[in-house]
Amino acid sequence: MSTKTQVRQQPVKHQGNHQGSTQGIPQGRPQGKPRKPRDGFDDELVNKHVRMVVVGNGGDVSGTIIEASRYWYKILDDSGSVRYINKAFIVQVVPG
Repeated sequence: MSTKTQVRQQPVKHQGNHQGSTQGIPQGRPQGKPRKPRDGFDDELVNKHVRMVVVGNGGDVSGTIIEASRYWYKILDDSGSVRYINKAFIVQVVPG
């Protein structure tokens, strides 16, 4: 009769993105430091005439920025209509 010894393996704890060694690479923000909100340039552009290059079928948009939120610009364009443009689709803003 043979006796078999059962070996129980301990589960392996993985850290990081599982794409190799993460030694020496900081993992996220240090604990205890609150994240500072980014300062945007929106207040510089509100009530100023601008020209924007918009991705997709938007082309160029010229007008005055009436309001700015975190993700949107509200623009009174040169033809007199109000447009809402998502900041993610803006490639360039040229004041003046």
